Amino acid sequence: MLKNSVISFDETGIRVGGKLRLLHTASTNEQTHLFVHEKRGTEALKSAYSILKDFKGKAVHAAVVA
Repeated sequence: MLKNSVISFDETGIRVGGKLRLLHTASTNEQTHLFVHEKRGTEALKSAYSILKDFKGKAVHAAVVA
């Protein structure tokens, strides 16, 4: 997935064990990476679960990659 030139990133709130968490997504036309984190923003995107910190292409927020 990291070799793609464009990846769409987004997040949405979900409940996990009764607590509000953020479901973060990274998507291409063929693959999707998901992870849950307590926060949105820099802390989540630099976490060990995120692929954004290792991505060198164009990151698009809340859009469909076509």
